[in-house]
Amino acid sequence: MSNFISRQDKKFIQLAINKAKKHLGKTYPNPSVGAALVKGDILIDLSATGVGGSPHAEFEILSRNHDKDLKSCSLYVTLEPCSVVGKNPACTDIIIKSGIKKIIIGCLDENPLMKAKSIKILQEHDIDVKLLNCQKSRELHNNFFHFITNKKPFVTAKIACSLDSKIATNLSESKWITSKDSRNIVHLLRSRHDAIITGVNTVNIDDPELNVRIDGLKEEKTKIILDRDLSINKNAKIIKKSQISKLIIFTTSKSKNKLQFFEEKNIKIITLDTKDYDNPAYILEEIAKMGITSLFLESGTLINKFITKNLIDELHIFRSSKILGDKAINFINSEFINGLKEANFSLKNLRKINDLDHQEIYKKTLI
Repeated sequence: MSNFISRQDKKFIQLAINKAKKHLGKTYPNPSVGAALVKGDILIDLSATGVGGSPHAEFEILSRNHDKDLKSCSLYVTLEPCSVVGKNPACTDIIIKSGIKKIIIGCLDENPLMKAKSIKILQEHDIDVKLLNCQKSRELHNNFFHFITNKKPFVTAKIACSLDSKIATNLSESKWITSKDSRNIVHLLRSRHDAIITGVNTVNIDDPELNVRIDGLKEEKTKIILDRDLSINKNAKIIKKSQISKLIIFTTSKSKNKLQFFEEKNIKIITLDTKDYDNPAYILEEIAKMGITSLFLESGTLINKFITKNLIDELHIFRSSKILGDKAINFINSEFINGLKEANFSLKNLRKINDLDHQEIYKKTLI
């Protein structure tokens, strides 16, 4: 099995990656996989995992081209094909039945049920398999790998702040610290995650829609609210939209009157003991059981809570050129940092958005 990556391999695996990116945040509990069908050096077709995780990219592209002579074609896939029958048929079976004789795989699946097993199965059926170990493929599926190996969703947090790291004035005014361009990038980030999580205070103060609203990409996302006492404003926008957008609320409240209101709205209520509610790691484990592989966190209070428990995997800071001063509200509580070992993020990327803002991306640093 050759690992040499040719110029053609780079071209077609990148096309498959680009296709899969368009479905990020829409395919959970499955990863968004991209596939490219190629004959010689000509692209025949592209596909990605369907919304909701079905059909798989391999099934989609091979079914659509079943009338072609696939023996003379190559199939590029961003992730090792599945070999286990679940809600979807095993992709290895589909590939074998298609008659295709060459498959190029971007990276191995980190799921222990799958890892390297599909390659062996395909090779046993005289299919030429090439594993690229492509870093861009791994990055595409990073959230899913985290979910599989840690049994928790990958958590990305977003902060919009001033040049001096303030998220609001001393009068709690925060609209808008950053520019429209920065806010559009936030919407794009939302679209690439399975669900958005926030706290009840953010909902009651800002009344956000927590959806995707940029030109060419408008989408309602699954929303998760942490609301200890079910004190959420019943006229909040996300409550009004709960019929068209899945809404999940974690609470400790057992009030029958409050619970009835939400049940009538078809809102999923998960009631926890106080101990479990105050443990964000436990909440993430419960969210993982729903098949949610990635979360986009938007809430100043929750960000502090998750950071103290080392539960944020990637942090996006959108920093404007404004200065708000000492009396303004910090984005991290001053009591959080007790020592240098707790400052466990390293800069992954820094870019200028426009003359007003820049974006800093930090990744968790394992100590």
